[in-house]
Amino acid sequence: MSSTVLKGPASPFRRDGNSDFTAKEGLDLIKANVAQVLGTREGELPWRPLFGSKLHRILHSAGPSVAYVAQYYVVQALERWCPYIRLRRFTAELRDGTLYLTISYRVVNTGLTVTDQTLPIQP
Repeated sequence: MSSTVLKGPASPFRRDGNSDFTAKEGLDLIKANVAQVLGTREGELPWRPLFGSKLHRILHSAGPSVAYVAQYYVVQALERWCPYIRLRRFTAELRDGTLYLTISYRVVNTGLTVTDQTLPIQP
């Protein structure tokens, strides 16, 4: 496993006190990347308008189809922006206008897995 693949700036950006940004490694970095992709609305970043997910479109929806649509948007975003992971399990629950995602995935070519990472997606 190459350490250059699993090391990068922490999200959200913070200074480390040494005139540099804090860094994360391994699963901590991958979890932060996944949270960043799914928590960013597609079109939110003017310099990269296609980055993120479309999950914000269903935050005010109701009904049994919300989980299916959420899963479609999650898979779509992760395949594009985090191609180094494979989704294994997914649940979605909409409560009080917040979409709670619980996902499990494995990191390709590393043997690393993340089990039950919970992400609140808010309006």
